[in-house]
Amino acid sequence: MNFINDYKSVTMGRVGRLGYFLSYIPYLVLTSVNPYKEMQLIIAIIFLCVILVIGVKRCHDLGHSGWWQLIPLYFIWMLLAPGEKVDNQYGPRLDE
Repeated sequence: MNFINDYKSVTMGRVGRLGYFLSYIPYLVLTSVNPYKEMQLIIAIIFLCVILVIGVKRCHDLGHSGWWQLIPLYFIWMLLAPGEKVDNQYGPRLDE
């Protein structure tokens, strides 16, 4: 298997504001109710990977490269800004 092609297939497409927001809910719930500190680190690492992939798709919905999510506080823009209303290079428009 080619790792690059596998990664591209996971990160292609677009995610809207609601999907991006909802991706944080399981992380917040699991880390706040879990009494075991060792498990919180494992949960955080797993959800960090998931949130990064969903963040790439949210950047795609805004018409930007996934690297934009590394800009400090850009996640606020990702939560608030509407996606592009037309098809872009990352996929067809979303109906939110």
